[in-house]
Amino acid sequence: MVDLVFKGPLQTVCSQPNNNPSRRNRGRANTDTSTSNG
Repeated sequence: MVDLVFKGPLQTVCSQPNNNPSRRNRGRANTDTSTSNG
């Protein structure tokens, strides 16, 4: 579980890239997502 928490977005992208294609872009740019959110 620690691994998942450590690589939150990275792990998800690698886990289900086909399931969440949109997430792939978000995981790549962590700063971008943060800025977009506010």
